[in-house]
Amino acid sequence: MSGWKLFLDNNSEPTETGWTVCTCINEAIRVCDYFGLPNEISFGQDLGTGPSPHGYENNGYGFAKWLRDSVSAGHYSLPDKFTYHVVCKNLKEKDNILDIMNNLTREYSV
Repeated sequence: MSGWKLFLDNNSEPTETGWTVCTCINEAIRVCDYFGLPNEISFGQDLGTGPSPHGYENNGYGFAKWLRDSVSAGHYSLPDKFTYHVVCKNLKEKDNILDIMNNLTREYSV
């Protein structure tokens, strides 16, 4: 699917249409494996319950780490005009997600 948007949160819904909502990291990884990386990601903090079998925390920070590792390993490339934003209310986690994503886009953006 080209040009899709990922909304990663289990506590809120997007305010506009056109988003694919994933409520846990496993679901988000499966969707990315099937469709490729989205053009836009909205990162929330909380995602479902329990750990991810992929070894990452089941939260926005865990998904950001999975994305960084997958792109740096060459499994995926960031789409043209890739964007993201973080709606996480936990300021430490928000900063952690932003740190990973800022470094990722600086290094791997087309």
